[in-house]
Amino acid sequence: MSDCRPKRISIRRKRTYILWSGLAAIERVARLWPIIRGRIGAGMPGPTAHEHLSGVLTAVDKNLALAAELKNPVRVARGELRRDSEAAAELAAAEQRLRTIQAEAIRLLKLVEAPARWPAEEQLREAKERMRTGELLSAEEFRQALLD
Repeated sequence: MSDCRPKRISIRRKRTYILWSGLAAIERVARLWPIIRGRIGAGMPGPTAHEHLSGVLTAVDKNLALAAELKNPVRVARGELRRDSEAAAELAAAEQRLRTIQAEAIRLLKLVEAPARWPAEEQLREAKERMRTGELLSAEEFRQALLD
């Protein structure tokens, strides 16, 4: 006859699982950042870039808060497990990467918010449509159309 009682998981195992799961979540932002930055650098329209950068900054803020929460169990268990000390080092490195991403995103957000730098989606669509019909604009005409 088998025992149907649930197995008890040690607190140490739970803490380790939570810590490594949290680190994995934090690393997702770091893996996505080069993709987002590359798309913005390739000429993403201003409003879309602003939306993406705002989302990145929100995710970074949440992950920095998560990193702060994860630090507390690491401090308590620092001497208990070698894996916890490895996790503490990885957590510190992940937090530093998040701060670097945050600084880059803020810098890019300032560029995106610069007036008359990027046309809005609708302005781009209108310009493309005008080009399809054969109407060509000089750079000055295009710039003036954006300022109107």
